[in-house]
Amino acid sequence: MSTILITGAGSFTGTHLARLLKATGDSAVIGSDMPGQPAWMPTAEFQPCDIRSGAEVSRLLDSVQPDTVYHLAGVSDENDSSALIRVNLEGTWNLLEACRRLERLPRVLLVGSAAGYGPQPDAVDALREDMPACPTTLYGFSREAELALGQLAGRRWGLPVFLCRVFNLIGPGLSERYAPAAILQRLVACSEAAPTAFPLRNGHVIRDFVDVRDVVRAYSLILERGQPEVIYNIGTGQGVSLLELTTRLAQIAGRPVSIVKAEGGNGAKRSAADRSIANHDRLTRDTGWQPEIPLEQSLADMARLTMAEGEACRSCSS
Repeated sequence: MSTILITGAGSFTGTHLARLLKATGDSAVIGSDMPGQPAWMPTAEFQPCDIRSGAEVSRLLDSVQPDTVYHLAGVSDENDSSALIRVNLEGTWNLLEACRRLERLPRVLLVGSAAGYGPQPDAVDALREDMPACPTTLYGFSREAELALGQLAGRRWGLPVFLCRVFNLIGPGLSERYAPAAILQRLVACSEAAPTAFPLRNGHVIRDFVDVRDVVRAYSLILERGQPEVIYNIGTGQGVSLLELTTRLAQIAGRPVSIVKAEGGNGAKRSAADRSIANHDRLTRDTGWQPEIPLEQSLADMARLTMAEGEACRSCSS
């Protein structure tokens, strides 16, 4: 039986990945996250580890002896730039160094972001992996640096490192720190009967929203069929504006809102790009992956979970 380690296993993506791996394989799945993070997840075992500590990471890897590592630990909040750099860069390097010291080198997946590309040129329909990465935010820079560290580890130590850039995640359980979930929470709070004005910032911004369940399936296929040190885009190839997304969410949630432009919007902070759409031809060619879950289903599943949680909270407080 092989052993799989997921760092950042308590995250949105980590919990969905653990479910997939437990459902589709006979591997021992071990999850790790920062001490103090929720320890529950659908894995056989949880081991706390501060990814910023090289000693802790080494002890974890020596204990687990993984055959495969999905490195999902990361920070996106630029308000704490020190934590972002330490986790995304120092933490990734700690992991790679610990992996290369193992007697049996594990396969490692590192996850970058569409924010690494920076603004998408007007003349470009979709972003390809061979286009230059020009991040304009600290988060985007840190994610690109992670991928570069992975390529360095592969060339220097022969560590089999697999790389990807994920576009905008969506799906049930998405944190309110991200626009789709935050918009949904605001919509659910609106009246079901009386039309309500709904201010929206950055409605013009276009994103490639890809369901987290399709994303974790892509992670698995990249490690199974992909090429090491080659970057793969994970996205649908379809762009949707925040205005259109909000309109669809309002319909699904049954909220008769009137969407109005809010003042003060100046682009999305994590990427600072008005448009970001993936070309996933390389991923499809090498692994056979295709997005399977349509946006409407992703939004409906999000709304169903959010509204059920809201109803449960109201029942508990009554």
